[in-house]
Amino acid sequence: MASLDSSQRRPVYLLWCIALLLGRSLPASGQQPESSPVDAAAKLLQRQVAHFGDRPHGLSHDYYAATAVMNYVQSRVSPLNYSMLIRAGEQPPQNPDECLVRGAGICGSQVAVFLALAERIGLQARSVEFYPHGETPDENSSHIAVEVFYDEDWHFFDVTWGTVFRKPDAARDDVLSITEILAADSPRDLAESNETDLWFQQWIEAGLDPLVYVDWKPTDVLRGHSGTIHLRATAEQDGDDATYVPVHQPNHVGRPPSSVDGGSIELRLIDIHSRPHRITIEVLGVAGTGTLVVGTGTDAIQLELSEIDPGELSLSLERVAVEDELSVSVTTGDPQEIGYLVFQKIRLHQAEE
Repeated sequence: MASLDSSQRRPVYLLWCIALLLGRSLPASGQQPESSPVDAAAKLLQRQVAHFGDRPHGLSHDYYAATAVMNYVQSRVSPLNYSMLIRAGEQPPQNPDECLVRGAGICGSQVAVFLALAERIGLQARSVEFYPHGETPDENSSHIAVEVFYDEDWHFFDVTWGTVFRKPDAARDDVLSITEILAADSPRDLAESNETDLWFQQWIEAGLDPLVYVDWKPTDVLRGHSGTIHLRATAEQDGDDATYVPVHQPNHVGRPPSSVDGGSIELRLIDIHSRPHRITIEVLGVAGTGTLVVGTGTDAIQLELSEIDPGELSLSLERVAVEDELSVSVTTGDPQEIGYLVFQKIRLHQAEE
């Protein structure tokens, strides 16, 4: 979840990039190390899992592999160490290799390391992002975990807390998916966490809730970067205009570079109380191919990404049906094709200028 120290907040896009876009550390010029820290860790984990055989005790080999990776990352990429680095004014790790070398990282860093290791040892894994809504946008929070695919289904692992969810009397490898967890009557009763972890204990002692995402309403959930993010207007107003700024939320629409299990993000601007006549999007950049779509149905505005430049994009909503919410998305001809728009803020103008 978001850091305990409000001074550690960063622009949301940077935090989001830590979670989703971290890459390998680059060697110094002219150097080609035989093995990066992630590569070395993957080799160790492969030996550990091989020790148990193909299907140890009748349980899934990939379950053991996912558990080994989760335990390894939680014990070596510490949010507590990350917090101490920030308090000391030091630069935090910027990629999975640095996280392992320095033993520090927040939940997004842990997931980046998990996904890097999973890829190397042959696990199919994807991120699961949570965006609980506060009473105001400034009180929003975020968290990220993973799902691993084995035995024909997805299984949820929260690396930060060392948590899995199982039904009573279920086999050890019968770990629930996030869909099953969120549909359960009492999901907290199904949780098994590593409560000896110091970061977990610090959260409990501070009166915080590590598993808030399982029953907090409303919470937006992205599986493999795919799903819908709901934005509410911030306190910043200009007359009757409404301003929407992502707070602890992604600030893009569409499908960015990701794994084969990645998807596309749609925005919904909600709690619209009077009909807007124009939308202004402060565009930071676009990439890939596709079409920006504002609204739904045959009345929606459609604009090719290739026609959009960084800066202020202003579009009339006169012909768009708008009630209490407005959709903003990017469509592509191929579901696996990359196409996205990054923005700073969106404004709905209530009166035509």
